[in-house]
Amino acid sequence: MTAISRMPVLVESAFYTRQNQLYLSAPGQGKTTLILQTAAAICAKRPRAKLITFDGGTLSPTDTAMSMPDMENLSIQKIIDGRLPNYYDDPDGEGIIYIGEVPLMGTEASKGMQKLWNHEDIGGSKRGEFKIPPGYVFIGDGQRVTDKSNAQRLTRSNASRFVTYELEWDAEHGVEIAKMHYHPKVGAFLSRNPALVDNYEDVFGKERASNDITLVEGNNGAWASLRSWAKVSGLTEYSERVGFTIYPEDLSVRVGSGVGKSYEVFCQMLDKLASMEEIVKAPDKAKVPDKMAEQFALSTMLALTVKADTFKPISVYQNRYPPELQTVFFKIMNDRLTKQGGPDATSIRGTTEYKKWITSQHITKLLLGATQS
Repeated sequence: MTAISRMPVLVESAFYTRQNQLYLSAPGQGKTTLILQTAAAICAKRPRAKLITFDGGTLSPTDTAMSMPDMENLSIQKIIDGRLPNYYDDPDGEGIIYIGEVPLMGTEASKGMQKLWNHEDIGGSKRGEFKIPPGYVFIGDGQRVTDKSNAQRLTRSNASRFVTYELEWDAEHGVEIAKMHYHPKVGAFLSRNPALVDNYEDVFGKERASNDITLVEGNNGAWASLRSWAKVSGLTEYSERVGFTIYPEDLSVRVGSGVGKSYEVFCQMLDKLASMEEIVKAPDKAKVPDKMAEQFALSTMLALTVKADTFKPISVYQNRYPPELQTVFFKIMNDRLTKQGGPDATSIRGTTEYKKWITSQHITKLLLGATQS
């Protein structure tokens, strides 16, 4: 197995070595997003490259190629999906053909794809002779049979056309995605509870009674995953924007009752702490939480939301925290600024407050540790 966080470099290797690759893991872990983002980046750097997508779960044997009678010439003609590139039209064409949910393809559909993803000629058609140019690579994803998600194995002949990676869940990778792309409350919660980014194995990987609430919710699609946390993130943003009240059941139908309750308690705790408005207005007077867990939660929230126009008062406020919590804030903020870039990163790093902070003893130790690791 390999860590799911390696997927971007693996997709690049598939394209540049022209080797079909298939990635398998539990559902909801972000495989498709990583594939499509990386494929789009490759195509952006290579103007002739194209990205073509198919849904394997709904693919039928006649979706890519089918035979039709030509009554005028009393013959049978083959019709090819017009999206597919033809070597005989463009022998130097290149790109990525993505097929989602490959293990959900019916056997007949996958057999029909066999010669296509092996770049073999499939005979004459109204487009002339046809085969996929060697510059195109097939990349697929889906679940493993052991994930109990109705997946089925490819035939050995088809499987041999791919380099297949079984992916191992990487909680740190999941936390980073949450911090960068989800609502700050979700990012802060998962920073504190990385084991709750994805609990598929806990829900489905152990024996449970058929009426077990965790299993019942899981079978209805409610367990913790990047996909379900994206739903919670959107709900949290909507709640703050329009005043929508989030009830416990709104969380349980997304991430399950147990995880949902933990997130609810975390948000209730955050809501009792100093708000961004209070901190920006009076950073030297806004209340600093007494408990370490509360200090961590608020430091993480501030690190994920601070901008150029709020950095100075937030830095005054954070300097009232113990050094270890200042370090938490600085590390999360700095990682975020490095990955996001843009004017906020430039402005914040140009301030006197930032320069004083980066030379402080506890932050210097953090940076030296990061350099040596």
